[in-house]
Amino acid sequence: MITQKFRGSRPFLEGKPSFIIANGKIQFKELKKNKLDFDQLLHLLRSQGVFSIREVEYGVLETNGSVSVLKKSPYHYPTKKDLHYPERPVTFPILLILDGEVIEEGSIC
Repeated sequence: MITQKFRGSRPFLEGKPSFIIANGKIQFKELKKNKLDFDQLLHLLRSQGVFSIREVEYGVLETNGSVSVLKKSPYHYPTKKDLHYPERPVTFPILLILDGEVIEEGSIC
């Protein structure tokens, strides 16, 4: 509750994110400061679908211990817009069978 009411308390109580990879280079001082070794960094990157550090432009160690990754432009996945595919409307899936029984109402949950 304190961090929701007083934003200035967040860095002290929750910590703040740190760049562990910047401009494609590993920031070893930040790794040491956050008590993270190279193997742990590789594990966190693999969990984000990155298997080579060469693909990463920026990596941010979040306050919850996860890593957010921004890949270099040649390694970004193309979108449908990049490939000039027509857009389709997005629909929400409807639950038809739950625990082996047909749901007559067709409810969402």
